[in-house]
Amino acid sequence: MKCHGGEDGLDFSRKNPESKLADVHIAKGMGCMDCHSAREMHGDGTAYESSGALEATDTTCEKCHDPTQLP
Repeated sequence: MKCHGGEDGLDFSRKNPESKLADVHIAKGMGCMDCHSAREMHGDGTAYESSGALEATDTTCEKCHDPTQLP
């Protein structure tokens, strides 16, 4: 969630994809499954404290982006 500005940031981006404040991935027409696995989206049967728990996600920016180019 920190990567997209939290749930409020995702909602804003979906409603305002043309805004300069929108998440770049949503603004480019990408969906959640373009980056996230089915396990991440639908769970693995484990009750994690939050969706941001390290064990709950497999996705990292570095899977698609050069780490030397990240902010």
